[in-house]
Amino acid sequence: KQENGDTTDSSAHKYYCEGGRVWLGEAKGQPCNRPLRGILINATNGHYAKVNSALWIPPGNVDEGLLGLKKRLDEEKYRLYIKLRRTVNVSEETIAQDLLKDFKDELKNPTEKQLLLALKNKGFVKDEDLPAGLSEEEVIRYPEYLRLQEPRNMELIDDFLKIRLADISKLSNGLRVNIDSISLIDKLRETRVMAGFTRLIYERPGDAPAPESHMWKNRPKKEDYWLPATKTFGEGIFIRFNEDILKKWETRSKVITHIASMQERENATAHRMARTPRQITPRFVLLHTLSHLLMRRLVFECGYGSASLRERLYVSDKTNSPMAGILIYTASGDSEGSLGGLVRMGEPENIERIFQRALEDAKWCSSDPVCTESGDKGGQGVNGLNMAACHCCALLPETSCETFNCYLDRGLVTEFL
Repeated sequence: KQENGDTTDSSAHKYYCEGGRVWLGEAKGQPCNRPLRGILINATNGHYAKVNSALWIPPGNVDEGLLGLKKRLDEEKYRLYIKLRRTVNVSEETIAQDLLKDFKDELKNPTEKQLLLALKNKGFVKDEDLPAGLSEEEVIRYPEYLRLQEPRNMELIDDFLKIRLADISKLSNGLRVNIDSISLIDKLRETRVMAGFTRLIYERPGDAPAPESHMWKNRPKKEDYWLPATKTFGEGIFIRFNEDILKKWETRSKVITHIASMQERENATAHRMARTPRQITPRFVLLHTLSHLLMRRLVFECGYGSASLRERLYVSDKTNSPMAGILIYTASGDSEGSLGGLVRMGEPENIERIFQRALEDAKWCSSDPVCTESGDKGGQGVNGLNMAACHCCALLPETSCETFNCYLDRGLVTEFL
């Protein structure tokens, strides 16, 4: 107000954050002395939820002595037998005893304890030693990666995971050489846990509060600590790529040079935000982009909306635990089971067409040559962390992508396939 004779330093009138946590009913808290940032009232970056998820996967192999249990029983008789007893609230212990008595010849002498575990959906598992050096996330995903390659359809043991293997011998030679297996997952269960959130940007800067610190006014004691979680059911397609061919491709100097600029921008972004940079590998960018292209194409084929599909990436180039797979699945809280539309697209006669059209989408974007040139000259998208990838060709709803539509490049897909 210098025009009115007020000579006070204008910097004294700056607005700083007062530390309020309005979502917890606190208008003021501990001032952080950082300038406020204005956003629109309906902006989507008001908060980014930090959601951890895991599929229901048995931690070991099913006991061989019970693998053929359902095959040895009359299926309709067994289903009715269990259904009737559960309807009248008969205990699991009683059902196990009845099974031993009524199906003595078919069961090959399992113990009552084994049958009880099966009925409670705990499975018949043997503990496995995980490879050394796995990250916290890989400890969850590596067992999933192994289990998703195995057929599984044993209702006595569980009702939450049903897997069939597609006959990839029916694929064309060009596609079959790059794919090791395709799993058709008729039913899966995913658990999602809300572990906090960040504000304004999806990755927490090094000096910002931890995402979980926003969840409570006063952090609870360890014995009272819990987080909100949901269980959702759906279906999916799991594709595992040939490790040997992928390894030869990702070590080519042309591929390494191509991805180096994206790593440089990631390093610069991480330094600016005071966080640890992510190690971006050609394998990750390839499988991530291919996942997006397939999902965009599947939307036109299977009947699900784009926001209803999700990706789960299994990527690692570690010698003792290599992973090269993508899971495209649907999971919604108001539906148990699946409609079958997505799984049907994983059949050889359909997935072949999906791949061909996804590859065509990778070769040309309706925004080309701008899209391709933007990727080669400084990148595009958030912090320039995409190369040839935009809303016209490769981006998805953010809820469908694991990395908020970053680390994408159509160029690597056309180089590989």
